[in-house]
Amino acid sequence: MNLINPDDVDNLIKALDYCKEIPEIPAMQADEQSQNYFKYVHFFESEKANIIQLNPELSIDTLLYSEYYWFIKYKDNIERYGDDEGLEQQAYKMLERINIALNGKIDWSIIEQIEKTKESR
Repeated sequence: MNLINPDDVDNLIKALDYCKEIPEIPAMQADEQSQNYFKYVHFFESEKANIIQLNPELSIDTLLYSEYYWFIKYKDNIERYGDDEGLEQQAYKMLERINIALNGKIDWSIIEQIEKTKESR
C-alpha cells in the first residue's frame, strides 16, 4: 500500500504554497497531532488537482487512499475524547467518494489495512 507520508505531505504543502485557512477544531481536541492530521485532510480535499499537476507520477489511487488514511488518523485521535458519530459518517461518505472516483474499483484490502492501523495503536 503506497500512502503519502507526513514528510512528503509537508513538502507538497510547501511546494504548493498552501496557506488556506483551515477551519478550527474544538479547543479540547486541538492538540498539535490532531491539528496536523486535520491540515493534511483539508489539504488533500482542496488541492487534489494541484497535487497531481505537481507530481504527475502520483496516482489518483494513492492520493485518495492517503486522504482517507489521514482522515482515519485524525478521527481516531479525536475519538480519544469520546465517540463522534459525525466523523463516522464523514468516513463513510469519504469511502463512497473514493469508490465513485475509482469507478467502483475501490481496493477494500487497502481500506482494511488503513482501518487496521487504528487498531494497532
